Amino acid sequence: MFCRVLERLRLWFVRFKNMKKKLLFQLLPILAALGCYVNSLSVPFIWDDEAMIKNNELIRSWQNIPQIFLSSSFGGLWRGSEFYRPIQFLTYLIDYQLWGNTPLGFHFTNILLFLISVFLLQKILTKMLVEAPDWVPILAATIYAVHPMNIEVVTYLSGRGDLLGVLFSFASIYLYLCSRSASAFIFFALALFSKENMIVLPFFMLGHQLLLLSKEKRSFIPIIPFFVLMLAYGLFRLYHVYYGSPYVLISPIAFSSLTDRLLTVPEIIVTYLRLFFLPYDLHMEYLFVTRSWLSWSFIGCSLLLLLFAGILLKYKKAFNLLWFLVALAPVLHIVAPLGATLREHWLVLPALGLLLLPVYQKKLMPVLIVFICFLSYQTITRNFDWQVPLEFYRHDVQHEPLSFLLHNNVGVEEMRRGNLAEAKKYFQLAIEVSPGRRYGMAYSNLGVVLQLEGNFSEAEKYYRQALYLNPDADSYKKLINVLIKTNQLAEIRKTVQESLIRYPFDSVFLKLQEDLKKIP
Repeated sequence: MFCRVLERLRLWFVRFKNMKKKLLFQLLPILAALGCYVNSLSVPFIWDDEAMIKNNELIRSWQNIPQIFLSSSFGGLWRGSEFYRPIQFLTYLIDYQLWGNTPLGFHFTNILLFLISVFLLQKILTKMLVEAPDWVPILAATIYAVHPMNIEVVTYLSGRGDLLGVLFSFASIYLYLCSRSASAFIFFALALFSKENMIVLPFFMLGHQLLLLSKEKRSFIPIIPFFVLMLAYGLFRLYHVYYGSPYVLISPIAFSSLTDRLLTVPEIIVTYLRLFFLPYDLHMEYLFVTRSWLSWSFIGCSLLLLLFAGILLKYKKAFNLLWFLVALAPVLHIVAPLGATLREHWLVLPALGLLLLPVYQKKLMPVLIVFICFLSYQTITRNFDWQVPLEFYRHDVQHEPLSFLLHNNVGVEEMRRGNLAEAKKYFQLAIEVSPGRRYGMAYSNLGVVLQLEGNFSEAEKYYRQALYLNPDADSYKKLINVLIKTNQLAEIRKTVQESLIRYPFDSVFLKLQEDLKKIP
């Protein structure tokens, strides 16, 4: 009797031990993601975080929710091609109520959202790779969890629009695969109002129906509402971009002809493939443009693409190839050019097609594990770069010397350290390398240096040039400040009135308006 009890206890212990090991293996993607991003908790507000979070009055009170749905990402009334991502700013508002204006809490939320995305992806891969061994979707999800392409949506707080867009897209895909189309549609709508790139999601469902399901199992009726919403949202955005936008988008690719943009497409796609399979020399800005049919970048990259496509089609991976290309379509500059030729985080949704390409042979598991270790190292070390803004900008501008944004950011950090001569040099360089010398923020920041030097008339000139190129709230405030110092009351009234047309919810402009009423 006693021996039987001991044997049962032994069997129970062995079963529990195996179950524990299996659970730990199932949790590998989540644990790996945590390990890679825990050091991002100490990253300060950086780049657009200052405008979108640190100095954004719209996220200070629940009463501002209606204004959030009327505003662009930088606080003014939404106009055309400006970013419109209200769901992103609702989450910032919630964060502010929980954590105040400290980056640690916002980073905690980003990591939590990312872990949910990883969990949903693992569910999607498990459903779609039904014929593969159990370890395949787990390792594929782990590759996604540790891949440095996600740094710009996890570590960079301003990248939360992409983070939310991908999370809601994964939720929509998973619910669609579970035949819960109504719930999937709701999450698709949330994804659209988090990041406009998610507009391509219905094509995932269409490709799944056409290429992965047998004729007997196909049903196109449930996905019709997705295409209706996609078309309605797409027409709405295109109308406002082309007919409702008063601004000129500045980037080398935006200043290029349609022909040059099409010539650049092969190099863009090959660069994304390189970033997925061999991510190194990571940086925020990629500004290359191909301008000749005879260039190596066009011919060589086109041949590599044909080879890649041929291999996938040979192994009956048409769905993977099509999803990768379709999901990249919004950032290939064919329909409309964007602010950079390529950004690493634009790969996050298209990468799903590549994650569904795992090799099933168990003998290749060591290769995948080495790949995961390499990706983890790249992510952890790159996250350390983000912890010191000046060093981060200096590192990235070495990789992309044509980035007027990075030159401007170096100038801002130098100015904060009191190095005015160095700051002026970088602001002037930002103006010089910007297409058409049209980067308004650099003019505005150069005006600040001139004002600190006591040259008020020149500072005013640069502020006005900045507002002519891009009427942002910060430049209005700088101009009003120099007008106050030079006692130009009539110009102050005029500028405050002008600023309130564009930024009717800004408390600084509203207070100035009230103060001016008291002056006869």
